[in-house]
Amino acid sequence: MSTHGAPVREAEVLAGGIATRYATAGTQGPAVLLVHGRSIGASGATEWHGLLPRLAEAGFRAYAPDHLSMGWTDLRPHAWPTQGYESLLAHLLAFLDAMHIDQALVIGNSMGAYLSARLALDHPDRVRAATLIGSRTLAAAMGLVPTPAPRLPGEEDWHREGIRQHLLMQFHDPAALPDAMLEARCLAAQRPGVREATEAFISALNARGADEAARAAFLLDKWLPHTRIPMQFVWGERDRVAPLELAQRLARLLPAIPLSVVPEAGHLCHIERAEAVSRVIVPFLKQNTP
Repeated sequence: MSTHGAPVREAEVLAGGIATRYATAGTQGPAVLLVHGRSIGASGATEWHGLLPRLAEAGFRAYAPDHLSMGWTDLRPHAWPTQGYESLLAHLLAFLDAMHIDQALVIGNSMGAYLSARLALDHPDRVRAATLIGSRTLAAAMGLVPTPAPRLPGEEDWHREGIRQHLLMQFHDPAALPDAMLEARCLAAQRPGVREATEAFISALNARGADEAARAAFLLDKWLPHTRIPMQFVWGERDRVAPLELAQRLARLLPAIPLSVVPEAGHLCHIERAEAVSRVIVPFLKQNTP
């Protein structure tokens, strides 16, 4: 999908017994793990097509796996994320192991930013530094907004117009939505098993309300302020999903984590303003590379 610089390719690897699709660019240098958010049809290729080639050109090996229940990763029942975020975190670790990556620089957006922070906190030996891009989930984990209660998608959400409307909410400039991204999401949304896998994931997230241990595991407010792993926030100025005000509140709670604001960009600022975001991220990655 990328039209910028270094080539992006897609491949498959067996991660924890699950056939996992991933997009990658670059063949040498420090490893970067890109963690996408939650949305119908989302994949590593669609969500990171703007950053993957730029990271490769900057001297990194970048990998963007498709989450369980999303993209083109296995959708059979044994691959369903029945433990919610815990399933996704275990899958990310299995992916790192499968790719023989002992330690990675991590970049996550939206739900993926929350997962990136959890990965760093739970497995500090595997994360060198983390970039956290526009995330209401992360704000909820810090107690700034109510814990999300995801709804099951309606019939309209699975079809082209529903997917397009959902995507448009995440861009400041509607013209910035790439046609190829929309078409790729629509194609992935029609895969056999995707609805059942999505329902398993959302049901697991909503079941946290009755599980005290799961609620406690979701929260990061006791741990994130004390992490020694370098982190940064990157936020779209015009984010309507996770408004900039949330980022500013996070920055006050976590003064050791710098905040960079991307002008005239929405929730998917790393797609809408990929060059501007890369100018923020690449120096941070290099600063935290031995």
